[in-house]
Amino acid sequence: WPRLGTAAILLIDRHYNSLHPYRKNERTLYAVRLGDGCTVKYLETVGSLLVLRPHSPDFPVETVPLPESGSASDLIVGRVAQICAEV
Repeated sequence: WPRLGTAAILLIDRHYNSLHPYRKNERTLYAVRLGDGCTVKYLETVGSLLVLRPHSPDFPVETVPLPESGSASDLIVGRVAQICAEV
């Protein structure tokens, strides 16, 4: 069952834009600015890159250069606090 289906509704906590885990020992899913839109991925930084990891390991990893004058939190819209999916 995909975690994010086509009819999923996400509740985004826009006040939480830190890469520190929200809950200990759990990965945090984020909404992040990508181009003219937004995507939902797991995030981490490697050097000067923001690494966007999909939920499924079958899909490729994307990288985005971090802004020179900013940090990863400048690209993060917020953490996904809740996912509601119709069955």
